[in-house]
Amino acid sequence: MRSRVRLRSPLLGALVLVLGACAYLTNPTLQSDLRSADQSFHNKQYGIAVTKYLSLLEGLGPGTTHASVLFRLAECYYNLNSYYDARQSFESYLKLYPDREDTDRSRRYLEKIRREYDKREAQYQAGIQKEMERISELKALVEKNFQDAGYHFELGNAYWNLAQYQEAVKEYFRAIELDRSFKENALIKSRLIFDLEGNVIPFTPRERIELEREKEPIVIYNTFASRARDWYRSQQNKYIVTGQAKNQSTRPVLNLRVEVTLFNTYGNVLDVKTTYLGNVFPQEVRSFRADFANISDIANIDRFECKPLFGR
Repeated sequence: MRSRVRLRSPLLGALVLVLGACAYLTNPTLQSDLRSADQSFHNKQYGIAVTKYLSLLEGLGPGTTHASVLFRLAECYYNLNSYYDARQSFESYLKLYPDREDTDRSRRYLEKIRREYDKREAQYQAGIQKEMERISELKALVEKNFQDAGYHFELGNAYWNLAQYQEAVKEYFRAIELDRSFKENALIKSRLIFDLEGNVIPFTPRERIELEREKEPIVIYNTFASRARDWYRSQQNKYIVTGQAKNQSTRPVLNLRVEVTLFNTYGNVLDVKTTYLGNVFPQEVRSFRADFANISDIANIDRFECKPLFGR
């Protein structure tokens, strides 16, 4: 029995050393990333902080640090008025950590979010009621003044505000028939388009969003920057930028590249790297990474920008 103990002891000692070395290597990086995320939070750069906290959560298991990061992520969403994401994050915190120090604060935040939802719903319903009353008033005026293009125009606006787009088109078209100057009205021109058969159709907010997606098909998100030491050349530090690119359009994007540019505090370009992602199909997501190892002093890096380059 003693011989077995003696044989195992060196192995156990080696294992302890290896685990200790791993903790030594990872903890400084973790603490550095956590400080960076907290600094963005305290600077009220909540959008940047969100990406950093999300990246941290991917490498953390349940525990004190995970709880702290999850709660701070929820606060970021709340401060960005992204109440849906905030609610989900606070509810996740309460489910995972029902007895931690920020439990009561999470419940208070959820109550604030509930009140905000109720307030917005009340405002929305009041707005609908107001527009419906306005439509009733305008319809009465149109009946009495059927040849007045201005009333038809106002009635069209009221229908548009209630998302009754076909009714709005009829009123806009009637206004143009009565007064040709309305054909050049900026609001009408932004809301009416012709289809392939020459028919006038509404250019709705949803269609406008879809058009913008086709014009700007690539969206860059979940960007994150970190610093790492190049162990082969210990005197030099590396700066790494990662992120994801999504093709939000309905057509393939050819030869997608992401150009990452580093800037100092004066806005001067320090370095540029381009990563190649290839052809990206509709709704497909690709991850990218740009490594910078030729910066004399990475402390001079103030910010980075990611620009998509592609063909159609």
